[in-house]
Formats: sequence, structure tokens, C-alpha cells
Amino acid sequence: MSKDYYRKQSKNIVGYKINEAFRFHEDFHRFFPDISMEDIRDSLLTVINGYITIDLTRFGRQIEKLYPEEWNRMSITEIVIKHYGKEADDFLNLII
Repeated sequence: MSKDYYRKQSKNIVGYKINEAFRFHEDFHRFFPDISMEDIRDSLLTVINGYITIDLTRFGRQIEKLYPEEWNRMSITEIVIKHYGKEADDFLNLII
């Protein structure tokens, strides 16, 4: 898909409200099947924002454990795109 497609899609997505937790978990595990959602959710920001939010630092630690050889030479974005795809990166940007 084109870059414009993803830009348009990411602008249309506003996040997952707290009452959409089940749908959020399904989508998260669809994009990141090998990362535990419970380890990276930021409960405080979720309550403050009213939208489900993850802690990027904790997510980064999970990525570092999974891909240690790439961690020192690539950004989280580059690793996510390489292993999970651009759509997963767009999803990640939505929830941080």
C-alpha cells in the first residue's frame, strides 16, 4: 500500500476508548502476537486520557528482548516495520 494510504488511515484513527478494551486486545495481539499486552499497558495514562495507552519504554524493553541484535542499530520504529509491518507501526503510534 502507498504511504498516502497509511497517512490517511492513521489520521482517521483516534484511539481505543476504555470501554473498547476487548477490541483493543484483539487488535494488539493481531499486530504483536509475541508481546504481552499486560506488561506494557500504562494504566495511569489510560485513565487520564480516557483512551487505552501503552508505555513505550516497556514496549521497547520487550522489543529489545525479542530482537537484541537489532536493538543497538535500529530504532523501535524500524524494528516494528521490519518484523510486523507498516500497519503495526501505525497502530503503535496510535496507542503511545
